[in-house]
Amino acid sequence: MGIFENAAAVEKLGLYLALFGSIAEAVLFIWDKLHRKNRKTEDNDPSGEPDFDILKYPADKLAKPYVPRLVTAKGTAGFFIAAGFVCMILGGSGIPFPAVILIAMFLGISCEVAVSNLQYSSRIKSDPDVIFVPNLSGINGKVSVAIPADVTGEGKVRLVYKGAVTEIKALSADEVVLDPGTDVTVLHAWKDDEVMVKKI
Repeated sequence: MGIFENAAAVEKLGLYLALFGSIAEAVLFIWDKLHRKNRKTEDNDPSGEPDFDILKYPADKLAKPYVPRLVTAKGTAGFFIAAGFVCMILGGSGIPFPAVILIAMFLGISCEVAVSNLQYSSRIKSDPDVIFVPNLSGINGKVSVAIPADVTGEGKVRLVYKGAVTEIKALSADEVVLDPGTDVTVLHAWKDDEVMVKKI
């Protein structure tokens, strides 16, 4: 197969990838908007006041460890878009087909990792409702699920932070079991979704 036929094939592949990724991104964007709208409606009582029932507190308001967007549906769609454009740009450059595919994959992944970092950092800084676990240090709360004395055992604590009640996994720094209702204070973030607590 000649270079021009290869170039046409690569450019066509790039076009298909970019179109597929764009359609997927659009569908996911609309789905996310509808989901957020429905959740917002459910999280308000008939009077219109926010309801901070612990069982309804949105889990996505608890900032999890940084996860590259590529492992999500949106990230995969974004990868197809980036890789598709790279294929279209390099299709007529004379670079062998396998090399174009490898470059497209590398740049597609790089773009998505960069987008992931920007979105994660922006969300932590701009969303006033997001609970970034390391910021919970020094907050007082109560044990909701008994925490074993051994640091390998998990329980849960309820904390009031930013005007809302949230429940998070916890480990105990004490050498005794912390029963439900025990007053505790958060010493530090044990993980990005777990805290180390001590009895007050």
